[in-house]
Amino acid sequence: MGEYVLNMSNDKLKIAAISGKIRLENVQLDGDLIGSHVLGAVGLSGFGILSCSARSVKISVPWKNLEKEPTRFEVQGVHLVCVPLMPSTATTIYGAGTQLDPRCTLRTRAKRSVLARFERNYFSGRIPGEGPPSRKIRRAVKEVERELRRSKSKKRNSGTKGWEDDDDAIIMLSLTL
Repeated sequence: MGEYVLNMSNDKLKIAAISGKIRLENVQLDGDLIGSHVLGAVGLSGFGILSCSARSVKISVPWKNLEKEPTRFEVQGVHLVCVPLMPSTATTIYGAGTQLDPRCTLRTRAKRSVLARFERNYFSGRIPGEGPPSRKIRRAVKEVERELRRSKSKKRNSGTKGWEDDDDAIIMLSLTL
């Protein structure tokens, strides 16, 4: 749901985790993503989304029977404002001038929205094989530490001397990443 809902805050989120009921009120939705699904379903394309919001979003998760019962999403009061993306409208400036709604051209707004969605998916790990560099670094450090432990146990078993100080070896190998 985080891919579709923008700027989610705890005061908008009411969760009854045991019953599997989630309710969001007055939420800003990812207009380009929602708009492309809605407009694409009726055969329309080439629209720039100015804003998209919903009065409420209800989610019902059947925790006790996830395999046989569907998870339900109920969206009420969707407000989608869009304009055709043509040369005459693509350079028109829209927006309130706030941080959440900056004043920019429709073309720029569309590009920013696509980039923001890509960044959210990247940093949340939704893109297979991709993710934040910190996760990759942590994974590489764990692999190096695992290899050190293996080589240390092999050296003990074979009776050869290894590093005088294993902590120095870990630091040296970690810095070479």
